[in-house]
Order: sequence, then structure tokens, then C-alpha cells
Amino acid sequence: MSPTVAAEVIIGKWLDDLGSPNYLDAQFKIVKDDGKYFLERRNGDGSGGRYRLEKEKDDEAYIKVGDQFGAVYVVTPEGLEIYDRDGYIRTAKELKKN
Repeated sequence: MSPTVAAEVIIGKWLDDLGSPNYLDAQFKIVKDDGKYFLERRNGDGSGGRYRLEKEKDDEAYIKVGDQFGAVYVVTPEGLEIYDRDGYIRTAKELKKN
């Protein structure tokens, strides 16, 4: 018997349109992988990363673990709301599902 491998579940994908030619847009994806949540960020220049998230109970809010700015991501019908410890920053628009 082979061990069971938990499949990655995509919670959602969003485009963070910064609206400036000086900054390239980024794509966000929140996934649940082996019972843990992660934010995968891909910047317009090809850089990016995968960051551990903690999901709030009874809520669609995800806290970025160890983030110096206190980043929080909230899934809403309007998109992915992005916050830091000072409050609301902007909303990334949901990417259409293919």
C-alpha cells in the first residue's frame, strides 16, 4: 500500500493590480496543503514566494505568520482584501476560474 498524499486545495486566486507602471502587478493564490494554509505570491518580475498563513476560526481571514507588518488577507465577494496593522490597504480582484 502506498501512503495517502493530501492534494493541495486552491482557496482562490487574485490579481493585485497596483495601477502604476513603476510597479508590476502580482498574483496571489491561497492554498490548503496538508492541513496548512499558504499564500503563494508571484510578482510581475517573476519573483515571489510561499508564505505560511493561519486561518481565523469562523472567518475567511488569513494571518501571515511572522510578518513584520502584520499582514492579513480576507476573502470577500469583492476580492482579496489586504490589510496590515495600520488597516485596509487595497482589494485584489479575483482571477476567473478556468
